[in-house]
Amino acid sequence: MYSYIIVDDLPLIRRLLIKEIAGFEGVLQFIGEADNGKDALELVQKKNPDIIFMDMKMPVMDGKTLLKTLQMDYPEKKIIVISGYSDFEYLQEAISARVVNYLLKPFNREEIHDALKKAILSLEKDKLFKEKIESIETENEQICYDADLQSLCNTILGVN
Repeated sequence: MYSYIIVDDLPLIRRLLIKEIAGFEGVLQFIGEADNGKDALELVQKKNPDIIFMDMKMPVMDGKTLLKTLQMDYPEKKIIVISGYSDFEYLQEAISARVVNYLLKPFNREEIHDALKKAILSLEKDKLFKEKIESIETENEQICYDADLQSLCNTILGVN
């Protein structure tokens, strides 16, 4: 099961997103919302969501600053930007932060669900990659252990 939060200064947009995501075929859990970037960072620290839906224009801390902070401190988070602005600067920032998708308001259910599918696929790929790395590390540790054991046996038996 994956979790998500919504970060938007408009309560109507947050409610609409919750409604649209509720119909998603995958298993998702809504764990919180924030109306600005500063509160969003606190929410990310407390709740550790997998997916973050976020707006770009918000009070206190805007989306550009939030994206930079998330990219630096939480690079594993999957971010879906929802914005009423197709401003090149916002798009450029979203691209550099490697967001999953950039949706323009008004968005529809299909766009939201497609973005969620991309985010979940990316999360699953990350999980498989991490498992593969852990498996390789475990295998390497076993090889080192076996080599050390063989060396010890050779030393005890006086074999060079």
